[in-house]
Amino acid sequence: MVVTGTGDLALENVYTLHLTNKSDLPQRFAFSLSGLDGAAFATAPETIELGAREKRQIPIRIQAPEAVVKPGVNSIDITATRLANDRDNGDVSSTTRARFFAPFE
Repeated sequence: MVVTGTGDLALENVYTLHLTNKSDLPQRFAFSLSGLDGAAFATAPETIELGAREKRQIPIRIQAPEAVVKPGVNSIDITATRLANDRDNGDVSSTTRARFFAPFE
């Protein structure tokens, strides 16, 4: 993980998501964030498709305004949602709690 200032009063952390499609069919996934006001993906695919039984590591960058990030460790939730298609019966989500680090002043 890398913590950097972006020059526009935001902090950025870098993560690697490990995503696995345990299905025998291709699946499409979308990502969302919660838990830290103003946090947003700086880089992350809007959606991603994984083939049957495929595993993939996905690098992402998350930025948050310095004004809302407390020094030290902040909690953030990253959710991957499998998007429904005509072969299944609805969206399925998995949420991981991650740490968003900020430097001490």
